[in-house]
Amino acid sequence: MPFVRIDEIGADRGRLDALGRAVHDALTETIGIPHNDRFQVLVGHDGVGGMLRYDD
Repeated sequence: MPFVRIDEIGADRGRLDALGRAVHDALTETIGIPHNDRFQVLVGHDGVGGMLRYDD
């Protein structure tokens, strides 16, 4: 079972659902996972409190 995490700024439930379905459809078509084998975390953010940190 592949684990999928999608984070998007400003996404509502409908947009997150569509993204999750599109990714799942692509996985079933390309690598043959079963249609009923889904594990996804779909998160919409407001874009205000986030931060990305990394070292060069």
